Amino acid sequence: MNDTITLLTRRADMAPASADRDARTVEVIWSTGAPVRRRDMAGQYIERLSLNPQAVDLSRLQGASVLDAHRQSAVRDVLGSVQSAAVDGERGTALIRFSARPEVEPLWQDVLSGILRHVSVGYSVEEWAEATENGARVLTAVRWTPHEIFLVPTPADPGARIRMETNMTDTTITPAPPETQTRATINTEIRSIARIAGLDQSRIDGQIDAAADADTARRAAFEALATRSAPTIRTEQVCVEMGEALYARINPRHELSKPARRYAYATPVDMAKELLTLRGESTMALSPASLVTRALHTTSDFPIILGNTVGRVLRDAYQAAPSGIRRLGRQTSARDFRSVNKIMLGDATERGIERRLR
Repeated sequence: MNDTITLLTRRADMAPASADRDARTVEVIWSTGAPVRRRDMAGQYIERLSLNPQAVDLSRLQGASVLDAHRQSAVRDVLGSVQSAAVDGERGTALIRFSARPEVEPLWQDVLSGILRHVSVGYSVEEWAEATENGARVLTAVRWTPHEIFLVPTPADPGARIRMETNMTDTTITPAPPETQTRATINTEIRSIARIAGLDQSRIDGQIDAAADADTARRAAFEALATRSAPTIRTEQVCVEMGEALYARINPRHELSKPARRYAYATPVDMAKELLTLRGESTMALSPASLVTRALHTTSDFPIILGNTVGRVLRDAYQAAPSGIRRLGRQTSARDFRSVNKIMLGDATERGIERRLR
């Protein structure tokens, strides 16, 4: 018997279907609302973007910049602009136009040839809806604002891309018969994977008893390694240094300590971004306002830094104002809490007894 299997496949010739070479425009899908795994102080969660037209404010995206990856610090990072944008409940789309500057031309040619195909979107969230699905936290942005579109090598949303056309060509492939893998061979591979990952015997026995395949065992090992190797985040010293640097910006007379000097020119947005990164929070494609908002709501470090800075400024103000009580009396000691009489010598016209209550 001939066990050879013949597969029919199709080869796709990818090129932008929506590209207008003369106008230098192309249509993109900037979001499909795909879930993205993120982390905050409460642990991992799944982030989703609602594409209900009532949930998305497109006022900032109309006419916004198209940027090179996630760089947005200089004019040269601007590759083009958004000509129009829309959402239909399932995806967000836009028509973007590329600049005619010489340095942008190679990127435009890569777009036309189908080499550059992926995009991403920068956005801020004004309102979240939290739910639980299959034991996992899910945060859905139900009121949010896209700000810019990025041309990127790898998007967080797999469906965010330049709209392509597909020219199909049928091809026949006859693969070689797959190698038969016995249960004993699979169990041996499971033990090898577990030994390399440092898993205990109970995990190995559980996978073998469940008749797991090698791919399942490999995924479980990766998850165990990721959980075990998650670093313990210690940001106490960083908070102290950031707080001192922020205070020095308000009070220029304060001389920074040596550890705090690295934050001497850091803005509050820079500090919020670093704290989010230390907490394992993704800051990709977040605007400055979104960075500060997320730092205030997903980690306690940033509010502590701001609170300590305000406290130091207020203490300085209190110390600068003279105390009125010091002008009315002076401090003395007594053995108990009863009234104390003190005699003061003076001439006959003055009262010779001074009385204080304590």
